[in-house]
Amino acid sequence: MFQIGESVVFGRESGESTRGVIVKINAKTVGVRQDEPRGRYPVGTVWRVDPQLITRADGSPKAGDWVRFCGEPALIVSCPAGVVAEILTTSGRRVREVEVATLTPMAATLADIGAMISRIDYLLEPEIIAADGERSRSQQDALRRFYQTARSLLGFQ
Repeated sequence: MFQIGESVVFGRESGESTRGVIVKINAKTVGVRQDEPRGRYPVGTVWRVDPQLITRADGSPKAGDWVRFCGEPALIVSCPAGVVAEILTTSGRRVREVEVATLTPMAATLADIGAMISRIDYLLEPEIIAADGERSRSQQDALRRFYQTARSLLGFQ
């Protein structure tokens, strides 16, 4: 997930890459103002770019980014130091202390997002959180916060 004012690089992997700044976020495209010359287009031109063709200028992942982990789509739920992340896979597996360098960035499909939302809703059910009384109250609260954070990163409260 990107934010307005964030420095990015856009373009196809096999084509020209251009640095820019996000100026607008639409439902399907992102408005990026270029910060360097690109062909015949002057600096300051605003491009409508597919989010799949954008990467952060510094390359660092943030909470809300989608990555591939062990061949499975996963959502970064927290990444406080930018080196180690806590992720949630679409199968519902919570993985802590994952080195960011081992993760492959990816663009999420609607199917990935739908699968993640339905998995989170299932994992938030009281009997799943409590594990039939096996988890302490503090463990239940921490797990509930983790799943609610993941859900809010997807744009659902």
